[in-house]
Amino acid sequence: MTKSVVFSNAAPRPTTIRRLPTRQVRVPAPPSLSDFIRDTRICFASHLQIVEAVEARGSDNKRLMLKRSELPQLFANEEIHLAFDKETKEEYIVLREAFEEYKLQIYHHESLSALRIIEANHPEQTLGKELFKKAEELVLKVHRSGSNLRHLSFMLKEAADAGADFITAAAIMVHNLEDTQIRTNFLAVRKAKNPDLKTAIDEILKIKRIFCRLDEIDYLPHTEGKMPRHYIQNFMDAMIKIAEGNGGALLLLLLHRFSSFMRKQEASPQTVRSVIELYAPLAERFGQIELGEKLRNEAFRIENPEKYHQIEQELVQTAKMTREEAGLFLDEVEENLIKSLKAHGLVQVKTRFKKPWESYHKTQCRAEEYPDIFFLEDILGGRGVTEKALSLEAAMEIAKLAVGDNFIDFNYDNNQTETKVYKIGGETYKAHHISVILRDGNKMEFQFMDKNTHEVFERGPRAHFKHKLEQILGQEFDEEMLEQCRKKMNGDFNHDVKMVYEELKPWTYVFFHDTRFKEKILRVIRRMSGSLPLDVVPLISGKDISAYAGVRIKKIWETRLNPTREDRILEDGDFLELKTFSVKNYLTRPERARLSALVKHALTKFLLYFNNDDSEIEKAAQKGESEIYTAARQQGLRFNRRALEYLAFTKRMNLAELFAAVGVKIVPLKEILQALAPTFSSSGLAPK
Repeated sequence: MTKSVVFSNAAPRPTTIRRLPTRQVRVPAPPSLSDFIRDTRICFASHLQIVEAVEARGSDNKRLMLKRSELPQLFANEEIHLAFDKETKEEYIVLREAFEEYKLQIYHHESLSALRIIEANHPEQTLGKELFKKAEELVLKVHRSGSNLRHLSFMLKEAADAGADFITAAAIMVHNLEDTQIRTNFLAVRKAKNPDLKTAIDEILKIKRIFCRLDEIDYLPHTEGKMPRHYIQNFMDAMIKIAEGNGGALLLLLLHRFSSFMRKQEASPQTVRSVIELYAPLAERFGQIELGEKLRNEAFRIENPEKYHQIEQELVQTAKMTREEAGLFLDEVEENLIKSLKAHGLVQVKTRFKKPWESYHKTQCRAEEYPDIFFLEDILGGRGVTEKALSLEAAMEIAKLAVGDNFIDFNYDNNQTETKVYKIGGETYKAHHISVILRDGNKMEFQFMDKNTHEVFERGPRAHFKHKLEQILGQEFDEEMLEQCRKKMNGDFNHDVKMVYEELKPWTYVFFHDTRFKEKILRVIRRMSGSLPLDVVPLISGKDISAYAGVRIKKIWETRLNPTREDRILEDGDFLELKTFSVKNYLTRPERARLSALVKHALTKFLLYFNNDDSEIEKAAQKGESEIYTAARQQGLRFNRRALEYLAFTKRMNLAELFAAVGVKIVPLKEILQALAPTFSSSGLAPK
């Protein structure tokens, strides 16, 4: 249970946090299954295992008798469905025609609820709302099956909670329809001479087109050996580049995977890991914290239902309250926080009852401190974000007022109440952590921080998604790139995806199968934009290109590989298959010289020039080191071996190879002297 309310009175600017939908939006009550059953005269059985036959009525009111022996086959053929009413706690056998009708009612209710939230967040999008209605008419005409409506209503609800607009909602409606159906439906609208209308329709079709590409990419979890350092970040960045910075397409992918995952109620270990390792962190990277938490928890529940329900019971026992009771208590806490923090420039208030996956993860990663669930002291939590930082004393007083009459004392054990200071990139950030002891013996943890600190912990170098992946998988992230992206993000999903895409433009992301392992591992690597296929070969083959015979390339979402010319510039989403000859040293010196003139990366030029000749490398290294030392002395620079080692690292070389590259003029001496200069910065150049 996580609740979040964000406040922003000013117009969007680079430092504001997006206004999320709040509970103030009124939605109608959902249709009752028991009322529907009564109104349609469909009979039910609440104990299927003891009945011999079930009486039912179809839409024509014809009386039917369903024999117990026939039920399994009828279920398998989807002639009947089993439905559970949360109000009456009864199970109903519902005929397919009635089931489809009930799902249509549910769809209308949930879509109406979602549209009210979207309209509250985007009141200016009248054109988008009209297009959504047009898309909805098409779906209800050509694809109104119960399963599809359930799929769409679930995605619309989550999209509304994520702050999506009407254009993205319209794309959700038509994402599983053929383009011809969509174009035919919008044909009359397209003919209208309205440039805004045409732009909006084109955007809907673009979101669908990009989504279809992204949906064809299967993340293959690394199951053997140590996972490469930037394995997951490269995959994330590749998805952003392939999405062309389109936030609607990326959100549609996340929601589609989530809905498909929920509908199946079962999944392979690969699917579960893809949700935990890629899709949930990707959602959290762009501020969709609640969506990320839902994805992880559902993955955990489907992967290990017994453990999930065990932890859920332990959480309820430890907190001495059900989730429903906790929800009422947290509502009061949230209201009190809002009242207290308004005077301090309130930005965001959030409360939560810890979920099973988070609890399990914490007991696994910090087993000595928290050997089981009963030792957790932050099952109940709250966070307040303000424009300016509070003092510790003010934060403690606000936490005390938030819990009201339930306050007993502050918990000072193990530094549970203190100000934590973080040093990141030369900047200092502070956050107040306050633990409150409640009247029933529970403890509730509060965090108070200013907006800048909050952004660093949500999207910057100390982001929670990054911290989790480091703990679980030992993954590394380019922290300087994360910080550069954070400074340009403002909390709006579409805006932030576009800004990160712009930041990634200097790089190209390509795919290949890592053949070093028994299982097929799909790897992503990045190279500078403008790179050629041969520039990637050393990273695939481990610096051995002596048997190189060309590459074949296809888009990762396509099926057919095609031979490729050496001078073809690589593009995002290219999948490479390396061709080799059985005899090494196939490339002649003239051929190597020709290829060296094409490629742009120093490592590739180096490998082509020396062709694994160690004696030649040694001679060139001695010559290059001497030239560097002499030039540095003439310029009054210190021969800084550490700076040169970093420069070699950025070029995927060791130091001796760098010296040799200088000796044969592959790497210019001027670049070496720049690296030795005191002002040299290593920002963001390290390859992954």
